[in-house]
Amino acid sequence: MSNEYSQMKPLESKNCFLRPVRLSDAKDLYECYSKDIVVKYLPIKKHSNIKDTERFIKKFFINNYNQG
Repeated sequence: MSNEYSQMKPLESKNCFLRPVRLSDAKDLYECYSKDIVVKYLPIKKHSNIKDTERFIKKFFINNYNQG
């Protein structure tokens, strides 16, 4: 698996694999961020559609990854 963000090394254990978020993760993240209970204590609002999640991934994750 290639890592687009070389400054962020994936972490792998027997039961877990953590890697940087990708735009292709939007559907799965939308399922979480569209629930009030999930965002209740987060500094974000509930996502009302998948486009909200795609914008969030680009702004919060990908832009920050690119800035290092």
